[in-house]
Amino acid sequence: MQFGAFWDHFQASVHSQTDLNDIEKFMYLRSSLKGPALGVISGFSTTATNYPEAVKTLRERFDRADLIIQHHIIQIADIRKITQSSAPDLRRL
Repeated sequence: MQFGAFWDHFQASVHSQTDLNDIEKFMYLRSSLKGPALGVISGFSTTATNYPEAVKTLRERFDRADLIIQHHIIQIADIRKITQSSAPDLRRL
């Protein structure tokens, strides 16, 4: 799952919930992450003070519109030229 989709889901189901304190939110966040994203916050101890810092760190690292745009531009530039109007060539487009 891409971070943007993850964050939208996490924000709706956990982050915006007023009945959860920041320690509980941090515990949910840790249990929801894996791989590099979990590694980014592994140095933070699970405290109420660290939850907003962990969220900020994750968003600065993974929720970067400039990199998403750059990735899409590269994908568009790498599209192979269609030499004939065949169904398989059009599907690849």
